[in-house]
Amino acid sequence: MKKIFVVIVLISLLTIACKDKNPTDEELFNELQKTINNIENYSCDVSMIIHGNKKPEKYLAKYFFLKPNKYKVQYMDGKQDIYFDGKKTFFIYPDIDKVKIIQNKKETKENTSFFLGYFLERIQTSEEMQITSEDDYLIIKINLPGNNTSRKEQKIWFSKENFKPLKMIIIDSEGKETIEIKYTNLNYDIKLTEKNLFESL
Repeated sequence: MKKIFVVIVLISLLTIACKDKNPTDEELFNELQKTINNIENYSCDVSMIIHGNKKPEKYLAKYFFLKPNKYKVQYMDGKQDIYFDGKKTFFIYPDIDKVKIIQNKKETKENTSFFLGYFLERIQTSEEMQITSEDDYLIIKINLPGNNTSRKEQKIWFSKENFKPLKMIIIDSEGKETIEIKYTNLNYDIKLTEKNLFESL
């Protein structure tokens, strides 16, 4: 009986110790902030689904981000590339050899909701933020700036192990999902400079 009691006590102690080692959502969030804040640049593949009035539209693209606010989007169908140099957005259409330049701050700011590099800034300025867990992922939900009714909230699923994102969704004012982005092949701090980011411009 004594041996059985000792075994039970040891199992109980091990269970408690394992529970104590599991970080809380707040502790994971703090580590996530540090990770994102230390990122100088990144690249990733994305699969984007846009839910509109008609059937959902799917796009495949490659994202490049350079701190603090420069990025490039290359769509895999080759029909469009998007560049942002920190001030102006360039829309390039290779098929028709056309370039469109936008300096509208409101439209440019809305497009940044897809990039992790801007996420920490929004965390710090968002009036409301929710942190929850789902299996191996930490989920952050924040309000998006502006008055665009189709882009009111943003949710991102981050891995608890390496703080890389799994997916991101944009939610409208009615609580419906309008955009879903899934991230794959994400690499932090690659050999990316402003020169090679905008070499096609």
